[in-house]
Amino acid sequence: CTKCGETKPLSEFHKQKGAKDGVRCYCKSCRTVIRKQYHADNSERLNEYNRKYHENNASHICKRQKENRKKRISPAIYEIVNKQSGKVYIGQTRSYKRRWATHRGKLERGEHDNPWLREDCDVYGMEVFEFKIIQEFDPNTKSDVLIQKERETIIKYIREGRDLYNKLV
Repeated sequence: CTKCGETKPLSEFHKQKGAKDGVRCYCKSCRTVIRKQYHADNSERLNEYNRKYHENNASHICKRQKENRKKRISPAIYEIVNKQSGKVYIGQTRSYKRRWATHRGKLERGEHDNPWLREDCDVYGMEVFEFKIIQEFDPNTKSDVLIQKERETIIKYIREGRDLYNKLV
């Protein structure tokens, strides 16, 4: 590192395409200190620049934020299938793209609310579970409609004799 003078492994440096060796000359920790100092020294100028940018581009920023919100909202009824045992978990969500990640994280940490799903994850591992969309909905669909459709799907699966993780209350 040209800043602290220490010899460090390559993983301690950010990549930089234009550099001969492909890495920055400062290590990650020195670069953090440099960036914090720069922002502290120039906070007024940077805040003023950001304020003017937002003022001049308000409609563009608002439009982009609306588009991003629409992309995140993907209501659906879904199932998580245990490919080993055939057992199924039915759920509903306002954003299925994020929901599977939430389920996976909770299962991997052993924090999932459904004890039977959590137990099977411990026994079989995450790789036996498959996330599938049963039915997608319009982004404007109300939550109570999703809850009702989820309930109807659970009842349908029970009538078909499918083994479920869900328990109706």
